[in-house]
Amino acid sequence: MNIPRRQLLRRDFPAATPRAVVAASTQELLRRDPISIDGGRQLFFDDHLVAESTLDRTWHLPTLHPASPVLKPETPLEMNDGRQPGASPFSDGVFYDAKDGLYKLWYQAGWHDGIAYATSEDGVRWRRPSLDIEPGTNRVLARTRRLPAGWLYCLA
Repeated sequence: MNIPRRQLLRRDFPAATPRAVVAASTQELLRRDPISIDGGRQLFFDDHLVAESTLDRTWHLPTLHPASPVLKPETPLEMNDGRQPGASPFSDGVFYDAKDGLYKLWYQAGWHDGIAYATSEDGVRWRRPSLDIEPGTNRVLARTRRLPAGWLYCLA
């Protein structure tokens, strides 16, 4: 199938890629030796890492924290005039700042009502500082919820 580059759409890619090229690429990957990662910090452990270490794979069931939910709508910004209250982290994130000794959270406050900021020493009790972006609130990004990872814009 010969499709001009400017007209090639994602849904056309499998049809436009010769199966022999895909099969050859797969075979090439299967022939390679595993990559040594030398045991440093790892986010995920695959079967190879477990087999090459003194680790035992153990599965645990998650449990809710007794204070759950640890973030709930409390401020006027989050209560949204009683309509659709919310305090939801979504993809904004929680990060530990070792320099300040604080967990820092960027989250959706209210219903599509912007991004707010909170801090915590223990990750359970959250303090919402008053910021000057919108006086009297902890809002850091105005009334929008269209951008994922909105906290990135706050750090820029």
